[in-house]
Amino acid sequence: MTDQTTSSRRVLPVRTVARVDTATGGAPRGGGLAGDAPANGAGGAPRGARGGGGGRGGGPPPAGGGGAAAAGGQRVAHRLLAAVAGLSDEQVWEALRAAVAAGVLLVDQDAGGYAFRHALTRDALHDDGLPGEGKHLHRRYAQAVEADPCLVGGPAQAAATVAYHWYSAHDHVRALPALLHAAEAAECSYAYAEALRHYERAMASWDEVADPGALTGKDRLAILEAAILAARTAGELRREDELLARARVEASRFGDPVRLALVLTEQSRLQRKLGRSDGVSEAQEAVRLVPAQPPTPARAAVLVALGKAFSSVPRRAAGQAAMDEALAVARATGARRAEASALLSSDCLAPVWGEPIDVRRGREIAVELGADDLILASYTHESDTWLGAWRFDEAILVGQEGLRLARRLGQERASMIIAGNVVEAMIGAGRWAEAERMLAQLAELVPVGINAMFLSELRGEVALVRDRLDEAATALATADSLRAKRFVDSQYVLPSARLWAELELRRGDPGAVADRVLETLAHFDLPDVVRYVAPLLAAGMAAAAEAAVVARVRRDAEGLRRALDGAGRLAAVAAELPFERYPSGEAFRAMVAGELARAQGGADPGAWASAAKAWGALGVTYQRACALRGLAESLLAVGDRAAAAAELRAAAAIADELGAHLLRRELGELAVAARVVLSGPGEPVDGLTGGDAETCAADGPPLGLTARELEVLRLVAAGSSNPQIASALFISRKTASTHVSNILGKLGVATRGEAAAVAHRLHLFDRAGSNAP
Repeated sequence: MTDQTTSSRRVLPVRTVARVDTATGGAPRGGGLAGDAPANGAGGAPRGARGGGGGRGGGPPPAGGGGAAAAGGQRVAHRLLAAVAGLSDEQVWEALRAAVAAGVLLVDQDAGGYAFRHALTRDALHDDGLPGEGKHLHRRYAQAVEADPCLVGGPAQAAATVAYHWYSAHDHVRALPALLHAAEAAECSYAYAEALRHYERAMASWDEVADPGALTGKDRLAILEAAILAARTAGELRREDELLARARVEASRFGDPVRLALVLTEQSRLQRKLGRSDGVSEAQEAVRLVPAQPPTPARAAVLVALGKAFSSVPRRAAGQAAMDEALAVARATGARRAEASALLSSDCLAPVWGEPIDVRRGREIAVELGADDLILASYTHESDTWLGAWRFDEAILVGQEGLRLARRLGQERASMIIAGNVVEAMIGAGRWAEAERMLAQLAELVPVGINAMFLSELRGEVALVRDRLDEAATALATADSLRAKRFVDSQYVLPSARLWAELELRRGDPGAVADRVLETLAHFDLPDVVRYVAPLLAAGMAAAAEAAVVARVRRDAEGLRRALDGAGRLAAVAAELPFERYPSGEAFRAMVAGELARAQGGADPGAWASAAKAWGALGVTYQRACALRGLAESLLAVGDRAAAAAELRAAAAIADELGAHLLRRELGELAVAARVVLSGPGEPVDGLTGGDAETCAADGPPLGLTARELEVLRLVAAGSSNPQIASALFISRKTASTHVSNILGKLGVATRGEAAAVAHRLHLFDRAGSNAP
């Protein structure tokens, strides 16, 4: 019988509902505190339930005995109700028959008891007693279950029922130890949210007892610490935040620096989880509070917390130093938990990515200790290590194993980072339909903090490759709204910046991308974050190259200068970045070189060929297809159409297999401009049949443009306004506007600048005999 609070306090006009009659020896009328009805709220009929159809209107239900049942909660067992009321089975049946016939109560055949059809009805009966009746009924319930726990099921259910009724009876001397016992029983059953409710009630009862310490053998801070752990395990981050604030005040008042330090380590972790800050200041204060000599397990614990805070920024050298010291202290003092925790974080601080050896050693210790939280953390770290190595299949398998364990332990909501790692691996592997299904399932868990931020970013990633740009932008905006300005965790900030850069590129506004990318990178020690910097640099350089293309087409000298300046600064960063530390580093280095050549007005097929080869060696097909697209574009720029056609077809085959709609659309634009048919005869090629595409290639302007539209596009690319186009071509302004709209539609772009970039990138004017630069 759980004690979930009902959502309403409105009292219905049911004062005439008959109760178990005290004249027959039953319990008194009424019920005590309203609002703590157990599960199954208003309207839900239990399995196997039956009941009359009456009692649903606005008038009072007929007489029939429901007050004593209301004190028992939304559901109450027949045997328990009989014990509380002091009645025989026959007397209980007779007393409740009218309420069942009226539909106020339903018979729960499976549970052997009764359930209120509506929680509001139960609340009204619960509130409708004379002074003292409710407390008396709750006391009777508590005493009955204490005398015979089998009345309500197993030990955990009995403990919860006893605690609830003593608390509702306002008998805090009995309620306080009962609530702590119920919380511990709930934890043993992996019911951490329920344990949290018991701990919070215990804290409310604490001040109502003359000597709570003597009664429980604990202090208030110990109960707060237990509640914090329950909230953390249940994934209730906001509630944990409130409890930690109270614990910090209590620990400061208590005067024990070590206990205050341990509270600070939890605050450090939670600041990162909520996306507020890196948590370094809290962890540093915790280390300051715990003396280095003599070595203690507490010292090892606070050093681990500091190492984790540094690793999330990351500051690799400082983080590794803290972890090395933590391991030494843990091993010297036999602090096995701290040793395991330090090992779990060591692989992400390693200078190069490889096998998660330390994670596995840490898991072995966690299993020996029976530390469920550390065992689950090991799956987070191992799946992330495989992600860093671009070994997506291993990341998915390990992550799914961790999620199965989390479900068994009742910690699915607290383990959403593992789920996010699985989704990220699915995206990297091109398994986007699976990723979308899993994201939809995770949304039902109502994530908060970095969990919500991470999952929003992943939604944006899937939407981008699927060519749903507006959806990707919305997901990115949601992620950004969840991130505080002080939050600088590289694994979230840098991927978010890359997604933004790619969106700006596709939406025809690449000019400001390089500056913002460089501004973002200024917050990090770049050699420590190669994993996230490398793809961001490649995206930033692609945007800078596109901005240079647009500026050249428009003869915008200032725009070209800014684009080349941005490309040059990004190239300078790339020149100092240790790409070799990261498995895909060489692939990204080659992509940056290829985009730099495009920005400078040239082409580097060799760089793109190297990138495609590197991605192929890693088995990352989507990235290989992207590199093949760059290679084809470079080959077109140097006039090698036959080779470009082969690369385009290879990339298109991958894009079709994966369902990479954005890449497929971009490949289609290149193919039509290059007079390459990507599909078989009669199959669509970006709006044209194969035959139509070949006719267009041989006889007319590309991309379905008319000769007049190509003239207009030439002027658009030069930066002319509609009036200027009308004057140059001796047409009306309205006609010029219509031509521009048609051009944007045929090119599949949204802005004039984007149209100019497409025209230049596809060499449309060269094909039409233009001498435009």
